[in-house]
Amino acid sequence: MYASKTTLLFFSTPLYYFGMSAQIKMAIDRFFANNQVLRAQKKQAVLLAACGDTDSWALDALDAHYHAVCYYLHWENAGEVNAIGMYTPADIEGSAYLEEARALGRSLKEK
Repeated sequence: MYASKTTLLFFSTPLYYFGMSAQIKMAIDRFFANNQVLRAQKKQAVLLAACGDTDSWALDALDAHYHAVCYYLHWENAGEVNAIGMYTPADIEGSAYLEEARALGRSLKEK
């Protein structure tokens, strides 16, 4: 199981014009007031993102932003699932992305 001194944060968002949702961006923007505390604590982060677009590059900007936040705050990227071509909830059912997310969850439990 997870050591009690490590915090795990999940960022789950649809893709909105090549970026994360405004709600998650607003929360991340509020981190600035607590940078010293956030950088000093051991944290891991996970990104779960989905979009209806089928272009392989569609999530690149969102992915880069997530990695920049992790780098800046000294957080470990514990994994990510970037699901493309997922317009509706029905699209994810039976997709490889669903199993990828489950496998990620299992791997986190094992740490």
